Amino acid sequence: MQDEPAGQCSDSLHLRRSLCIGLAVLYGMILLNLLWAAYCAFTHQKFMLYDYGRYTNMLWNCGHGRLFHCLLDDNYLLSHLSYSLALLGPLYRVWDDPFLLAVVQWLFLLGGSVVLGLVARRLGLPCLQVMAVLVFYVGYIFTQSVMLCEFHGVSAYFLLVPWLYYCLRFQRGFLWLPFGLILGLREEAGLVIVPLLLYGGVTQRWKPALFLAFLAVAYVAFAVFSLYPSVAHISVFEHSRGKADLVSIGKSFTGQNLVLRGIALFWTVLPVILLLRRGWRPLLVIPSVALVMA
Repeated sequence: MQDEPAGQCSDSLHLRRSLCIGLAVLYGMILLNLLWAAYCAFTHQKFMLYDYGRYTNMLWNCGHGRLFHCLLDDNYLLSHLSYSLALLGPLYRVWDDPFLLAVVQWLFLLGGSVVLGLVARRLGLPCLQVMAVLVFYVGYIFTQSVMLCEFHGVSAYFLLVPWLYYCLRFQRGFLWLPFGLILGLREEAGLVIVPLLLYGGVTQRWKPALFLAFLAVAYVAFAVFSLYPSVAHISVFEHSRGKADLVSIGKSFTGQNLVLRGIALFWTVLPVILLLRRGWRPLLVIPSVALVMA
């Protein structure tokens, strides 16, 4: 009678280890498949001048001393205030190949998933749950759609947002680094991390996070209403007319779109609901800003 519980415990432990190994293999397979699929798309001319070609040209120029110079007579800052992306330019000194940005985008996802795994382990999640979260992170349909849709600077969110959360929880002295890089991705990028900073500041009772949330909103307002118009001599809303101007944004709040956003929000927070069970409700607000912007 006493041996039976021990045997059941051993079988359960063996099952969990097997599942964890299986998920680890699946995680690796998804990542390799995403890189291979990106290479196939690239070599079959699915990556075109807009946006992949413009990013490649601009970042190659950044690595060769011509900051944000794009094509013949253009300046990429007229499109977006993407100062942080200039840091990728020197990579062309290491590997001068047009496929570089697809690999960089893939490395963003890989690095972000590693950071996310470190966070989960330090928070005490079992190995099985950690691997389940990572498989969801890299295999999520929206993640794959970004990985296989040319290159976009905001794909750095995959790395920088987990890094920001890691610093918020464990290394606050370095929080300024991912925070500053995120603000420099685009003029409105700071809005994406405001809910995360507010959530961290309230739940951990750390007031500097609340100040950083305020600072992010202040920078976005400054960048959108002052900095960008001074650089481009046109407002952000005029530049994005028909896509992201206030009228178009207002018209996007239809019943059908709200249903789609609700479904996306559900799938985004589903792992938290299933794995953590308690305390998941405040996390609903974290992806909400990004979903509304999308």
